[in-house]
Amino acid sequence: QWCVSVGLIHEGVSQMGAVYLPVLDELYWGVRGQGSFCNGIRLSTVDRDSLHVEDTICVTSNAAKSLNIEAINGRIRCFGSIATELCYTARGNITATLGLKEGIVDIAAALCICSEAGCVFEYLDGEPVNVVELLDTTRTYKHFVYGPPRLVKHLQTILHVTA
Repeated sequence: QWCVSVGLIHEGVSQMGAVYLPVLDELYWGVRGQGSFCNGIRLSTVDRDSLHVEDTICVTSNAAKSLNIEAINGRIRCFGSIATELCYTARGNITATLGLKEGIVDIAAALCICSEAGCVFEYLDGEPVNVVELLDTTRTYKHFVYGPPRLVKHLQTILHVTA
Protein backbone atom coordinates (compact mmCIF):
# COMPACT_ATOMS: atom_id res chain seq x y z
CA GLN A 1 0.00 0.00 0.00
CA TRP A 2 1.11 3.55 -0.60
CA CYS A 3 -0.50 6.95 -0.34
CA VAL A 4 0.00 10.68 -0.33
CA SER A 5 -0.69 12.31 3.03
CA VAL A 6 -0.77 15.90 4.25
CA GLY A 7 -1.57 16.98 7.79
CA LEU A 8 -1.78 20.23 9.69
CA ILE A 9 -0.86 20.36 13.36
CA HIS A 10 -1.19 23.67 15.20
CA GLU A 11 -0.07 24.14 18.80
CA GLY A 12 0.14 20.39 19.30
CA VAL A 13 -3.37 19.66 18.03
CA SER A 14 -4.12 17.96 14.74
CA GLN A 15 -6.37 20.35 12.85
CA MET A 16 -6.86 18.58 9.53
CA GLY A 17 -5.49 15.82 7.40
CA ALA A 18 -5.92 14.27 3.98
CA VAL A 19 -4.71 10.88 2.75
CA TYR A 20 -5.13 9.78 -0.87
CA LEU A 21 -4.65 6.20 -2.05
CA PRO A 22 -4.36 6.60 -5.84
CA VAL A 23 -4.46 2.90 -6.72
CA LEU A 24 -7.81 2.50 -4.93
CA ASP A 25 -9.02 6.05 -5.66
CA GLU A 26 -9.79 6.56 -1.96
CA LEU A 27 -9.58 10.00 -0.40
CA TYR A 28 -9.69 10.21 3.39
CA TRP A 29 -9.91 13.57 5.11
CA GLY A 30 -10.72 15.00 8.48
CA VAL A 31 -11.19 18.46 9.95
CA ARG A 32 -11.10 19.01 13.70
CA GLY A 33 -14.63 19.32 15.02
CA GLN A 34 -16.20 18.50 11.64
CA GLY A 35 -15.65 14.74 11.32
CA SER A 36 -13.68 12.53 9.00
CA PHE A 37 -14.66 10.98 5.68
CA CYS A 38 -13.68 8.56 2.92
CA ASN A 39 -14.89 9.57 -0.54
CA GLY A 40 -17.63 11.62 1.11
CA ILE A 41 -18.84 8.92 3.52
CA ARG A 42 -18.53 9.81 7.21
CA LEU A 43 -16.18 7.58 9.22
CA SER A 44 -17.01 6.21 12.65
CA THR A 45 -15.33 3.37 14.52
CA VAL A 46 -17.15 0.68 16.45
CA ASP A 47 -15.87 0.23 20.00
CA ARG A 48 -15.93 -2.94 22.08
CA ASP A 49 -14.14 -4.59 24.99
CA SER A 50 -12.48 -7.56 23.28
CA LEU A 51 -11.23 -8.96 20.00
CA HIS A 52 -12.92 -11.51 17.78
CA VAL A 53 -10.96 -14.18 15.93
CA GLU A 54 -11.97 -12.53 12.61
CA ASP A 55 -10.71 -9.07 13.63
CA THR A 56 -7.70 -7.69 11.80
CA ILE A 57 -5.02 -5.75 13.67
CA CYS A 58 -2.25 -3.95 11.81
CA VAL A 59 1.14 -4.24 13.46
CA THR A 60 4.05 -2.34 11.94
CA SER A 61 7.22 -4.31 11.34
CA ASN A 62 9.11 -2.52 14.15
CA ALA A 63 6.37 -3.29 16.66
CA ALA A 64 5.97 -6.91 15.55
CA LYS A 65 9.61 -7.64 16.39
CA SER A 66 9.20 -6.75 20.05
CA LEU A 67 5.60 -7.43 21.12
CA ASN A 68 3.89 -10.62 22.25
CA ILE A 69 1.54 -10.51 19.25
CA GLU A 70 0.55 -14.16 19.81
CA ALA A 71 -1.73 -12.77 22.55
CA ILE A 72 -3.90 -11.15 19.87
CA ASN A 73 -6.98 -13.22 19.11
CA GLY A 74 -7.33 -12.20 15.48
CA ARG A 75 -5.50 -11.63 12.24
CA ILE A 76 -2.20 -9.75 12.16
CA ARG A 77 -1.33 -7.69 9.08
CA CYS A 78 1.20 -5.09 7.98
CA PHE A 79 0.35 -3.05 4.90
CA GLY A 80 3.62 -1.12 4.77
CA SER A 81 2.02 2.32 5.09
CA ILE A 82 1.17 3.56 8.57
CA ALA A 83 -1.01 6.34 7.12
CA THR A 84 -3.07 3.76 5.21
CA GLU A 85 -3.32 1.49 8.24
CA LEU A 86 -4.56 4.35 10.41
CA CYS A 87 -7.15 5.40 7.82
CA TYR A 88 -8.41 1.81 7.64
CA THR A 89 -8.66 1.85 11.44
CA ALA A 90 -10.72 5.07 11.26
CA ARG A 91 -12.99 3.46 8.66
CA GLY A 92 -13.36 0.26 10.69
CA ASN A 93 -11.75 -2.13 8.17
CA ILE A 94 -8.91 -2.61 10.65
CA THR A 95 -9.77 -3.03 14.33
CA ALA A 96 -6.68 -1.21 15.62
CA THR A 97 -3.11 -0.35 14.62
CA LEU A 98 0.02 -0.98 16.69
CA GLY A 99 3.32 0.72 15.93
CA LEU A 100 6.76 1.72 17.08
CA LYS A 101 9.24 4.33 15.82
CA GLU A 102 6.76 5.80 13.34
CA GLY A 103 7.53 9.28 12.05
CA ILE A 104 5.31 12.29 12.53
CA VAL A 105 5.55 12.98 8.79
CA ASP A 106 3.95 9.58 8.17
CA ILE A 107 1.12 9.88 10.69
CA ALA A 108 0.32 13.62 10.84
CA ALA A 109 -2.53 13.47 8.32
CA ALA A 110 -4.11 10.40 9.90
CA LEU A 111 -4.11 11.91 13.42
CA CYS A 112 -7.11 14.12 12.67
CA ILE A 113 -8.86 11.51 10.52
CA CYS A 114 -8.66 8.91 13.29
CA SER A 115 -9.58 11.17 16.19
CA GLU A 116 -12.59 12.54 14.33
CA ALA A 117 -13.73 8.94 13.71
CA GLY A 118 -13.58 8.21 17.45
CA CYS A 119 -10.12 6.67 17.84
CA VAL A 120 -7.55 7.39 20.55
CA PHE A 121 -3.75 7.47 20.20
CA GLU A 122 -1.95 6.10 23.25
CA TYR A 123 1.27 4.37 24.13
CA LEU A 124 0.91 0.75 25.15
CA ASP A 125 1.57 1.71 28.78
CA GLY A 126 -1.56 3.93 28.75
CA GLU A 127 0.21 7.27 28.37
CA PRO A 128 -1.41 9.51 25.72
CA VAL A 129 0.90 10.36 22.85
CA ASN A 130 2.05 13.96 23.25
CA VAL A 131 1.95 15.44 19.76
CA VAL A 132 4.08 18.47 20.74
CA GLU A 133 6.78 16.09 21.97
CA LEU A 134 6.35 13.98 18.82
CA LEU A 135 7.01 17.06 16.70
CA ASP A 136 10.33 17.52 18.54
CA THR A 137 11.44 13.88 18.55
CA THR A 138 10.01 13.24 15.04
CA ARG A 139 9.21 9.57 15.90
CA THR A 140 7.22 7.64 18.44
CA TYR A 141 9.68 6.37 21.02
CA LYS A 142 7.72 3.44 22.42
CA HIS A 143 4.93 1.11 21.30
CA PHE A 144 1.63 2.80 20.54
CA VAL A 145 -1.89 1.67 19.77
CA TYR A 146 -4.49 3.59 17.76
CA GLY A 147 -8.11 2.51 17.82
CA PRO A 148 -11.47 2.81 19.57
CA PRO A 149 -11.00 3.66 23.30
CA ARG A 150 -12.28 0.49 24.98
CA LEU A 151 -10.50 -1.75 22.49
CA VAL A 152 -7.27 0.20 23.04
CA LYS A 153 -7.61 -0.48 26.79
CA HIS A 154 -8.08 -4.20 26.07
CA LEU A 155 -4.95 -4.31 23.89
CA GLN A 156 -2.99 -2.44 26.56
CA THR A 157 -3.87 -5.17 29.07
CA ILE A 158 -2.92 -8.15 26.89
CA LEU A 159 0.20 -6.87 25.12
CA HIS A 160 3.68 -6.31 26.48
CA VAL A 161 7.16 -5.70 25.15
CA THR A 162 9.21 -8.90 24.78
CA ALA A 163 12.54 -7.54 23.55
